[in-house]
Amino acid sequence: MKSARTSILGWVLIPVSLAMIAALALTSALLTQNVVTKTDQQLSQEAQELSLLSERAIDPESGESYTRASELLEIYIRRAVPDNDELIFVIVNGEVTERTSGEVGLRLDRNPEFVSLVTSLDEPYLGNYSFEDASIRFVAIPVQSASDTGFMVAAIVLDSRMRSIQETTLQLAILMLIALAAAALVGWIVAGRILKPIRDLGAMTRRVRDGTAPERLSGFNSESEIGGIAKDFNRMLDRTAEAFDSQKRFVDDAGHELKTPLTIIRGHLDLIRANPSEEKNSMPIIEDEVLRMTRIVKDLQTLTKSSEPSFIQLAEVIPGDVVDEVFVKAAALAERNWSLNTVDAKPLALDRQRVVQALIQLVDNAIKHTTDKDSIEIGCRLNSEFCEFYVGDSGPGIPKDSRSQVVSRFVRGNWTSEDTEGSGLGLAIVSAIAQGHGGEVFIDESKLGGAEVGLRVKLDKPSLEGKE
Repeated sequence: MKSARTSILGWVLIPVSLAMIAALALTSALLTQNVVTKTDQQLSQEAQELSLLSERAIDPESGESYTRASELLEIYIRRAVPDNDELIFVIVNGEVTERTSGEVGLRLDRNPEFVSLVTSLDEPYLGNYSFEDASIRFVAIPVQSASDTGFMVAAIVLDSRMRSIQETTLQLAILMLIALAAAALVGWIVAGRILKPIRDLGAMTRRVRDGTAPERLSGFNSESEIGGIAKDFNRMLDRTAEAFDSQKRFVDDAGHELKTPLTIIRGHLDLIRANPSEEKNSMPIIEDEVLRMTRIVKDLQTLTKSSEPSFIQLAEVIPGDVVDEVFVKAAALAERNWSLNTVDAKPLALDRQRVVQALIQLVDNAIKHTTDKDSIEIGCRLNSEFCEFYVGDSGPGIPKDSRSQVVSRFVRGNWTSEDTEGSGLGLAIVSAIAQGHGGEVFIDESKLGGAEVGLRVKLDKPSLEGKE
């Protein structure tokens, strides 16, 4: 499988390589054009010097300008100083009469084909010619007089000049290859560092099978894109682990708590099967256990949802309105001496339904631990940091050494009477609602003589980090 590292490097190096090749070809073409241009300028200079000579040269015998082409060309070639790769010669009446050259060994002047080409011209000509595998750039200037006709030929061998271009191009190509190799090496290292968190992400994803892997991505700049991905992935792992833990607790709790009612139901069904006359006595027990299981499952579902982002839905709510609503509902649940204690407060960011659910649960607990002659108070109060919703009663209260345990799942204290119904999940649900609001459950002595249980809610907007 092709790695992302190789793909990134390839997509970077391919256009860079193409750009280098294009740059190399363009450089070679520009250098070649520059050589040709300078060569043409040099040949044009030779033609201009001949033209100036024809205008200014004076015959010392007659004191006038030269009238014969052969004489003018002879003077020109004697004065000419060719470069090392340059050849200059003159043709008079179809014959080469004079020549001068630098270090050029080619005898273009002895090539009949080239001489015939030059003598066929009737106007100046600048062009190319190939001779003995050499590329030659030449200019031919016809010179005519009344008595004869001649030609001045200046030729430059381009091979040596082009050879220097080839050497320069080769050196440039080697430098580009070295630069490309260095860029590939640096790109490979940089791509590896950039992709490291993604590789770690993939490796960790493969290791995470049950959502409980303790590893987390770390060591990345949180302000970068990769750091943001790592941070989001860690949050996802936290939520996944929390969901797995919640599911595991649900299964464990359900298996633990449903075992007893299922055993009771099965026992009574066996009894009915063995003795049908026991159906009348057993069916109420079976129905009661079914209702108990339904209540347990419902409470467990509520606790499971407490880890979901949608468990708490905040809105602006006046605390006194919440307490008034609970008081009206509670008064219809049982015959008690009910009292209400509320305060005037500005609206707070609360989930009205969840807070009412928590208070109703506390009211239900208070009813179970009191009698018709006892008193129950529902209220709320403010301090500097929290708004406290509470339910107090005149019942037996909760011992101090048991208060930290009763908010756990399926925990009942030994002060609870045997005939008191309940799943043991009530205060755990209240605690989950309090934590969803950034608060906690508190247990204290009530001024009525029994227990006072409530939930504290932060006055500022609660932090829901981790429930996103």
